[in-house]
Amino acid sequence: MRKRGLAVLVLILSLLIQHPVHGAVFLQRVCLKAVGDIMVHDIQYQQAFDPKTGTYDFYPMFAKVKKNLEADILVGNLETTLSGQELGFSGYPRFNSPDNLAETLAKLNFDLLFTANNHCLDKGEYGLRRTIEVLDKNNILHTGTFRSRDEAQKPCIITAKGISFGFLNYTYGTNGLKVPEGKEYLVNYIDVEKMVRDIGTLRPLVDMVVVGLHFGNEYWQNPSEEQRFLVKEAVNAGADIILGSHPHVLQPFEFIDVEGKKAFVVYSLGNFVSAQKQRYTDSVAILEIIIEKSILDKHPKIVQVDFTPIWVRRFYELGRLKMEVIPVENYNEAGIPLTAFDEEKIVQVNSDVNKMWVPVKEKNKNNLVFSLWANNFLPVANPLRWLPALVGR
Repeated sequence: MRKRGLAVLVLILSLLIQHPVHGAVFLQRVCLKAVGDIMVHDIQYQQAFDPKTGTYDFYPMFAKVKKNLEADILVGNLETTLSGQELGFSGYPRFNSPDNLAETLAKLNFDLLFTANNHCLDKGEYGLRRTIEVLDKNNILHTGTFRSRDEAQKPCIITAKGISFGFLNYTYGTNGLKVPEGKEYLVNYIDVEKMVRDIGTLRPLVDMVVVGLHFGNEYWQNPSEEQRFLVKEAVNAGADIILGSHPHVLQPFEFIDVEGKKAFVVYSLGNFVSAQKQRYTDSVAILEIIIEKSILDKHPKIVQVDFTPIWVRRFYELGRLKMEVIPVENYNEAGIPLTAFDEEKIVQVNSDVNKMWVPVKEKNKNNLVFSLWANNFLPVANPLRWLPALVGR
């Protein structure tokens, strides 16, 4: 009788843990993915243009990587403006991309875009404001640039599976372009005192604070001393995750401990898409961070960091130069016709990424039992496989 009673109790607890709603009471597990710079050079918007309809469509550029972007929260760095066709579309040095870019990013299920970077003022205050309006129209959250002081002070929060994330974003500069006097709220520039104050204000409102920092030296594969200093200041203020951008190439990621406060930092996410030709600018990746929180935890914990290497491929089709973002792993499943050069490049990209980043698994003893049970990591983890036989004895 005792065996049956125990078995029934185990069954009830197991079903609760595995149930998509009730299981959250015991263990919450969130997948956050992040990509680097989303840039649009001349080649890209020319490729997206359909002369028959006079419209733009960027989706084919990303179609083969859509599945790899699936996550509970997906974020990226929008390093262009959406300033409208009347100002003329353009690439480097003053970016202005078609609105369909935002529509495509919405189709790819981007939840949030960082907008504070050195190109956010490329088309002035008008372009900055219009970019925000287009993102709003496509239901993509954003932070880093703002239309008003009130908007700048409003916290940017996303909650997934019961875990809340607050987002902040800052840039080192805007290529010498200045915000109008009295409108300093338009762009979040990196200012240590302000950043520390902002983190302190956001910290009590959320479980995890995520800070996007647009900083560092272009094409450097290692972080500068200034990057390390700013990261430590952010972590010391209460940041849990730092997502770096601007160098256009991958830089290392690591867990750091600042006066007993542990946090995760990736110094540069590299590019997600661009037409840059410099070495390593097309050897990039999608970062994946797994965060867990159980009833035994006061705060969520990062338990796993992984990534998907991707390649920004250039190819010709019907005489037109085109680009697409493709996953390095299982690329054959995507049905991509590759040349011998492409095959060699994929091997190189995979090597580049795996030399820079190494997957990490952090042990969370509190959640070990819940993780094994809820995720069926062991054959005995699913009680429905063995409880009926036990109860029947």
